[in-house]
Amino acid sequence: MSPVGPDRLPTHAPPGEKATNSPGLGELVRPWRHPISRWYLLPAVAWAARGLARWGVPPWALTGLNMLFGLAGAWAAAGRHGWIAAGMWWAAWACDRLDGALARAANRCSPRGAQWDAATDELVDLLAHAALAAWAATQYGSWWPWVLWAVFGTSKWAPRLFPTPAPDTPWSPGGSGLSNWWEKLRAFYHLLGNADLRWHLVLLGTVAGWPTVVLAFAAGYFAARAGWRVVKQRVQRHAAFGSSNPHFLEKTSAHASATPAD
Repeated sequence: MSPVGPDRLPTHAPPGEKATNSPGLGELVRPWRHPISRWYLLPAVAWAARGLARWGVPPWALTGLNMLFGLAGAWAAAGRHGWIAAGMWWAAWACDRLDGALARAANRCSPRGAQWDAATDELVDLLAHAALAAWAATQYGSWWPWVLWAVFGTSKWAPRLFPTPAPDTPWSPGGSGLSNWWEKLRAFYHLLGNADLRWHLVLLGTVAGWPTVVLAFAAGYFAARAGWRVVKQRVQRHAAFGSSNPHFLEKTSAHASATPAD
């Protein structure tokens, strides 16, 4: 469940807001962003969206169902009812896929609807992991699962609540071999944070009764991502400072000219 961004097109208009033009339904299927749902859920979502659009069902109603199913799943997980929690959260995920598809099929997209949808997604995500923390804390009689939940929430949302502007200086390791390795590493890094993959891992861990594994994965991934952002911003600032500082450039040029050729 991802926030509004380049991979999240404006979706639907809540009550009282006029809808705007939207992309066609053909843009629903973006397989590289849905590595699991593309095989079973997205075809059904596309079919259901066309039917609900003909019946005049408002997309925001699906967003509301997303929240209700998410709350029901959190209640079930806190009570250590894994199968029920997984079923409720799968229904929430399906509603999350369906509300945007319905908005595009009915041509009822709007920026406000996208914000409404994204806020619901993030709240359900936070509550789901809080319920898993409560489950694990009860299972082990310890408070440390709440530490994992706090690390997960802080690492995921702090950079969004308190963004630090960084210079628009692209950075990657030099050399064709290193660049190729770097792109593969970046692809794997983004795959681990893919909402479709991560949410299915949540469902699998909930059914299997492994709330601690789900929490540890989420906390570890988002903590590593937050740390990498800090490192990247420092590198970008250093590169921007060096490229704009005449004294730095002068010293670099002098050093290069004084260095004997091999």
